Amino acid sequence: MSTFTTPARTPEDPLDLPGARPCAGDASCSLHRSVRTLPLPPAGPDDGALLPAALALVLRRYTGRAEVTVGRLLAGAAGAEPYVIGIDPGLTLGEFVRQTARTAAPGRAVTRRGDEVEPQTVVVAEDIEDAAALFRETTAHGAVPFDLAVSARREGGTVRLDALVHADAADPLLAETVLRHVVAVLNAVIARPSQLVADTSLLTAEEQAFLDTCNATAVPYPRDRSIPALFAEQVAAAPGRPAVVGADGTVLDYAELDRRSARLAARLRRHGVGPGSSVALCAERTPGMVVATLAILRAGACYVPVEPGYPADRVRFVVADSAAGLMLAADAGRSAAAAAGVPVLSWETAADSAADSTEDAVETPGDAEARAYVMYTSGTTGRPKGVPISHRNVVRLVRGSNFAQFGSDTRILQTGALAFDAATFEIWGSLLNGGTLHLTDDATILDAAALGRAVAARSITTMWLTAPLFNQLVEQDALLFRPLRELLVGGDALSVPHIGRVLAACPGLRVVNGYGPTENTTFSTTHHVTLPLDDRIPIGLPIANSTAHVVDIDGGAQALGIPGELLVGGDGLTSGYLGRPELDARAFVQASFGGGERLYRTGDLVRRLPDGTLEFLGRVDDQVKIRGFRVEPGEVAQQVLREPGVQEAVVVAHQRAEGGEKYLCAYVTSGEDLDTRELREALARRLPAHLVPAHIVLLDALPLNRNGKVDRSALPEPTHPGHSDTSRTRARDETEAVLVGLWQQALGLDSVGVHDDFFDLGASSLTAAILGSGIQRAFGIEFSAALLLSHPTIEEVARLVRVACDSPADRAPRELPRAPEQPDYPVPPQQKRLYVEQLKDATATSYHIPLVAYLPRGVDADRLERAFRSLIDRHEVLRTAFEHNGTEVRQRVLPAVPFELGRGAGPAPSVMEFLRPFDLAEPPLLRAALHPDGEGSRLLLDLHHIIADGTAVQVLLAELAALYEGRPLPEPKHRYRDYAHWWEATGREEVRSRQEPFWLDVFAEPPVGADLPTDRGRPATRGTAGDRLAFDLGAGRTAALRALVTSRRVTTFSFLAAVHALFLAAVTGSYDVVAGIPAAGRSLPDLAELPGMFANTVCLRSRIDPDDPFEVYLRSTGEQVVEVFRHQDHPFDALVEQVAGERDYSRNPLFDAMIALQPAGTDTQSFLGGTVQPADTATTHTMFDLNLHFFEAADSIGAVWAYSTDLFDQATAEIFRDVLLRIVDGALAAPDTPVAGLLGHTPKPRIPRTVDIEFDL
Repeated sequence: MSTFTTPARTPEDPLDLPGARPCAGDASCSLHRSVRTLPLPPAGPDDGALLPAALALVLRRYTGRAEVTVGRLLAGAAGAEPYVIGIDPGLTLGEFVRQTARTAAPGRAVTRRGDEVEPQTVVVAEDIEDAAALFRETTAHGAVPFDLAVSARREGGTVRLDALVHADAADPLLAETVLRHVVAVLNAVIARPSQLVADTSLLTAEEQAFLDTCNATAVPYPRDRSIPALFAEQVAAAPGRPAVVGADGTVLDYAELDRRSARLAARLRRHGVGPGSSVALCAERTPGMVVATLAILRAGACYVPVEPGYPADRVRFVVADSAAGLMLAADAGRSAAAAAGVPVLSWETAADSAADSTEDAVETPGDAEARAYVMYTSGTTGRPKGVPISHRNVVRLVRGSNFAQFGSDTRILQTGALAFDAATFEIWGSLLNGGTLHLTDDATILDAAALGRAVAARSITTMWLTAPLFNQLVEQDALLFRPLRELLVGGDALSVPHIGRVLAACPGLRVVNGYGPTENTTFSTTHHVTLPLDDRIPIGLPIANSTAHVVDIDGGAQALGIPGELLVGGDGLTSGYLGRPELDARAFVQASFGGGERLYRTGDLVRRLPDGTLEFLGRVDDQVKIRGFRVEPGEVAQQVLREPGVQEAVVVAHQRAEGGEKYLCAYVTSGEDLDTRELREALARRLPAHLVPAHIVLLDALPLNRNGKVDRSALPEPTHPGHSDTSRTRARDETEAVLVGLWQQALGLDSVGVHDDFFDLGASSLTAAILGSGIQRAFGIEFSAALLLSHPTIEEVARLVRVACDSPADRAPRELPRAPEQPDYPVPPQQKRLYVEQLKDATATSYHIPLVAYLPRGVDADRLERAFRSLIDRHEVLRTAFEHNGTEVRQRVLPAVPFELGRGAGPAPSVMEFLRPFDLAEPPLLRAALHPDGEGSRLLLDLHHIIADGTAVQVLLAELAALYEGRPLPEPKHRYRDYAHWWEATGREEVRSRQEPFWLDVFAEPPVGADLPTDRGRPATRGTAGDRLAFDLGAGRTAALRALVTSRRVTTFSFLAAVHALFLAAVTGSYDVVAGIPAAGRSLPDLAELPGMFANTVCLRSRIDPDDPFEVYLRSTGEQVVEVFRHQDHPFDALVEQVAGERDYSRNPLFDAMIALQPAGTDTQSFLGGTVQPADTATTHTMFDLNLHFFEAADSIGAVWAYSTDLFDQATAEIFRDVLLRIVDGALAAPDTPVAGLLGHTPKPRIPRTVDIEFDL
């Protein structure tokens, strides 16, 4: 009678059984049992070794170990005498059993201290009558409690096998699973003793057949067509359909994208680009990026993405390793392009110069096996790996696919950078299926409110997000995804709580977990996530024309439910790493099962669930995902070791919170006093942002375990370098204490001081978004993450918070009360001002908002008219009449109003022909007309400003599209009359008490006279006639501007406002100047998306010290802009009455010049498959002497300067432009230059000053 226990362990070498749970040492002896009976095999000399050998092999497959320690246990014994079973997969099964039988001598001694005992032991018993009784007896003697027991007993001509598990320590199914696998091995030993251990499968025939069905994914798709060939099909099918919509609203239809890419492809060919070539592409998310990508493919080459923010070393490596002979960039002067070491072409000038050279823009014959792109991933040796992806790989992803709904109605919002392989799905999933690719900027993607507006306004159907970014957006607003049809999330394990919140908030949304390495072209497996959720969200099944296999330590198919490495294959698989055959040999294998398919070893640990879906468990190695990028910490460690003074380095990934952002921490040793901040800055100059450790911890020595390896569990948690807990300034009041908690939570730190710099603590833009939303929730105030750029410490943010919470009413979001039912309602100041201005000239259209929408073929006029009527019924502001009752103007909501959509048989009239004055007493103050326009149609719209501002227009258009398409909309929570009634009842006094003192302080002293030099004298009454001058800062200035504001931590608008004030100083000769700024006026949370007129005008008064360096003046302006917008609700008309003195009707009160910045993508939005944008009217009206309007795009900042033609000639406006640009250039070239130096080198415009002289005749 003998018993074997396996394996003996130390705490450093735990045994992880599938389904095992932690169990206390005093656990009950309740057991689950599984029983099998086998025919008694022929007697042999090694029979006693059959069961331990079989169980050892099973445990090898479960755990991946090369040896198992076994102990002999006798009845009544208090412990086990261990010996070792080594498992050589190259032995035959017969040889392995004989080797096990020879291992009778005790192996290494195994001693256990009391504090090392872990209750997870496997017991093997042979020929024992009541194994369970023996196990209970063993436990009673004080031996380690077992988790699993397997016993064998001869019963006549059979062998009875029992498997038992502790009910408190393991899944009851574990007993059945282990016994099934032990039986499979025993059968193999008896039937096929000459079979190799490595070739012995644990699977039954039924299990193998089930696995085969999981990988039966072949479906027809155009596998032999190239990307350009498939794109050409879409051009031919619908040339006028929108293909790309930029962040700034730029629209390229399929025909225009075809023309531009053909021109650029022709230019590339003349530069020697052709089949087999590689072209580096330095690009942000712009329409030009899409043109360039397609042009490279049409030239027969492959594109190699290079992020504009890559350090020079990384750029040089990628360009050289990929053998790229040319780089395309939006701006050849960018730092990334400058470091390329190869000729650089600007794609704008390349496409333009090729405009007349389309004769050689002939499609290269499509080769589905040719490279489409090369993408670089992290490498363990410190050298990134180039992954070439073919046209067929890409086409398999987006054509014939079963994981997403692709079609002509698909509108995908691209969130990934071109160097991130999710962009493959986003770009080609749109363009190869006739859909529309929408682009936006990082600021919008990181801000839930802005992203939600973009998704709704553009009617986005499909979006991809990395898991950490998704989690953060959900924390801000889970409802933002409601307008979507599909949301794909991945790049890391999904957070069950966050996914659950979105599924509950957006019941019509299809959420997909997308998994896949770059080597298998973006997605390998996907899973449609539905409620209820388990503890883990599966990564699903292989997508069409792909395979996914779980393998054991010997490379064979792993049994169901048992963890193993995931191998993927199919038509998405790369041909291998670029020029790295030694890596290919390790990463790509021929399957030992099935048809010997070529597979990629992902290094991910998974298990297959009973329904065949795959569940992600972790990494086989220490590879992690940082911001969606796959990162080998070993690569980063190699880079750290290159820095002078570093002796040893290990890099570890940490997570800020459950479901939060992962970040890297480097632990280093040095023989000198190493400055960790300088070390991090040095790494940032060489590595992409996601590879730069957020923290660097300097240690005297790296902690080692008993095996001499770095003991990662003993590494300290990262803290901010250069500060001990005692040296930090702690919170000094409740506000700072709350902020400290938010800082620690966002950054995952135990200690933060009020003077610590947020970004020096390792924060990223995503962390800033997390903190921004946390501040909003904690204090109930509006707080933009952009404020952290200029206010990066707790002390500074606390100052902002106190200002925002200067009254009890501001400490929590104020609920807008419902207005009572009454015949009419008051008119707020914004509407009253417009009513008065309209009364001055009832025929004027100066205060209209004309819009034009360019729509594709097939828009149903009747359906559109019904949508308009539903919109009017939905929002009272569209049914409101404005009337003067003899005392004051009031607004009255009508129960219903007539509306008809104008319909034209011929081409649309001009906008000026369409505009007609509104009678403000006759709603709706909205009209629309639909006209045929080429292959599509044109919709003209006109609204009066008294019922809508810019935000309202975006909301109304998004809802109009939803109503047309039949998408459900939530009931409006508030009506405009609620705001009007609140303002009259309490709002006016609330705002006055909080904000009026600020403005009275700003204008405590009247501004010094600062007259603009004019070409003519002012008329007695200011007119509105005007013209405009359009110009552009250019890509070079814009890039330099953005670099400056990022380094100085101010906003783009702060820079533009600062140089605009210097312009006014230059042309007026005064250092005390005032400019007007438009403000949204929607500080109340309930007003964020309420249709109506809320816009206000605020004043930016600049008192310029000529001795200040520009960068000091810039920071001061940034702080002033923040304060101005914090006090934006005080009515401009009320301020005029209080501080402007006697009214001068020849000019605008308080200021003569206005400045505004239009964020990217807010002037144009998607609408019914087309786009809608402000109409370009033939006549320009201007309410101010000068109105400078900047428009931000991805690569440049454009400007339109509207000027009064009563005062200025066009030549003068051009002089003004030149003066402004000289100031911009001077500030960008030398930010430390004193302001006087910038103005001193700016020549005064030679404009005659005119003086009005009154003659008494």
